[in-house]
Amino acid sequence: VAVRMTLLALLLLAAGLRWFRFDAQSLWNDEGNSARLAERSVRLILEGAAGDIHPPLYYLALHYWRALAGQTEFALRTFSVAGGIGLVALCYALGTRLFNPATGLTTAALAAMNPFQVYYSQEVRSYIWVALLAAAAVYISWRLAEFPCEPPTQNRARPWAAAYVLVVTAGLYTHYLFPIALIPTLVLAWYHWGSRREWKRLGQWILLNLVAGALYAPWAPIAARLVTAKAPTR
Repeated sequence: VAVRMTLLALLLLAAGLRWFRFDAQSLWNDEGNSARLAERSVRLILEGAAGDIHPPLYYLALHYWRALAGQTEFALRTFSVAGGIGLVALCYALGTRLFNPATGLTTAALAAMNPFQVYYSQEVRSYIWVALLAAAAVYISWRLAEFPCEPPTQNRARPWAAAYVLVVTAGLYTHYLFPIALIPTLVLAWYHWGSRREWKRLGQWILLNLVAGALYAPWAPIAARLVTAKAPTR
């Protein structure tokens, strides 16, 4: 009970810090770009993202959030606040899973008060959601490693494998540098399976990443063009 109450207090602290004065200034240029793209139809969002510096998923999610919560600055920024609070909760889950509840609470406290997390939880941009998806990929990788190798008909890890593919795919469609955030999952995979020569399990994990890559393939040519384009000189 004490752990749950402490976690609840940390989540309330995180919410308070992220909502405190987050409407003190109007939307700046990049936030305005997010707001304008989210106003468009799905087809026009995809077309706009094809010339933008970020993939389309955040703009699509903001489009539907806008339809539910409204188009005010408060409503648009609250979408990032939700992602920031979710990240604090996930940091607790990750710390607890890897070590113990005390470590989980410490991790959640650091995340709740982290200035960078607070700042990007107040901005109408995709960055806090990139962090959330990266943490989710690490957490799910650890959960996958905890399951024993079982026959396909009895594989209890299937839901987690599907969740991993979905999270990685979502991350790729959210930020072009998301593959860098997958480095910890690679370290975990080698620690659990490569170092123990469990090549079958390691191969299964690689296959999950290949499936996510295949789901990202339709956008890959656009990503390659944008990532390799030479930035204009000002």
